[in-house]
Amino acid sequence: MSHIKRKDTSIAMMVRRRLFAMGYRYRVNYKALPGKPDIAFTKKKIAILEKTVSFL
Repeated sequence: MSHIKRKDTSIAMMVRRRLFAMGYRYRVNYKALPGKPDIAFTKKKIAILEKTVSFL
């Protein structure tokens, strides 16, 4: 279990690239919010938590 990446998974990177291409600016793993959301839009006060499941 220690080898499972927590940050920058392929799904997270795909979502972040798409959002950036659409012109949205965001914070990644924003520590000021509870739970450290994967993507946080600070101006709009929206947080996205990406749930990914890893099976070994």
